[in-house]
Amino acid sequence: LKYLLNGNIDKVIINKYKIRLIIWRKLQLDESKLHKIFFETFKRFIDKDVLIKVHSAINKKEGDYITNIIQRYNLKKCLEVGCANGISALYILSSSKKTTLTSLDPFQETQWKNNGIKLLTNAKLIKRHTLIEKKSYIAMPELLEDNEEKFDFIFIDGWHTFDYTLLDFFYADKLLRKGGIIIIDDAKHLGVAKCVRYIDTNYRNFYRKLKSHNTIACYKKIGNDERPWNYHK
Repeated sequence: LKYLLNGNIDKVIINKYKIRLIIWRKLQLDESKLHKIFFETFKRFIDKDVLIKVHSAINKKEGDYITNIIQRYNLKKCLEVGCANGISALYILSSSKKTTLTSLDPFQETQWKNNGIKLLTNAKLIKRHTLIEKKSYIAMPELLEDNEEKFDFIFIDGWHTFDYTLLDFFYADKLLRKGGIIIIDDAKHLGVAKCVRYIDTNYRNFYRKLKSHNTIACYKKIGNDERPWNYHK
């Protein structure tokens, strides 16, 4: 454990099996928690003896917030826009053994080399995960048409322009049950930040913004959209 605490990555690489065994026995962690500790410490994960550096992912503070939200509101059926290296999916699925997750990511195999799927497989969470390799503006309308049962939780971390983020939120609202939660990542990004301000003023009658870190925006659905056709603020 001293290698984990000291952050000596070379020693961890050399002794990765020993480290995994020590963590498993001493802390009695399941595979998902084991992978979370390794990622949170080194921003990497291991797949078949290969150490994969994670360069695009939510941080520990954001991941813990997601975990707390899912547990607090007992959210089970989850959807995310963007999977990438699978870190957000790891936090979502390890929050509760009752959660299921559908990830929308057209670039999982090409750009991300299936790293997200590898991580969830190694963490033994893959059985509760579904990957749809389509862009969100194609997949979300299809989900809306096909699914009678709505989602409890939706995490938006896709293309970060104002219009794409708003489109993801628009369809997320249609796919979300009343009482459900939407979280938007990278809320300080210029395009996303402008979209968040738009949501704050134009969706305030049926969404309540929850307190969160300034890097994300979290909303609870409290009603249905009853705005007049020409409403704008």
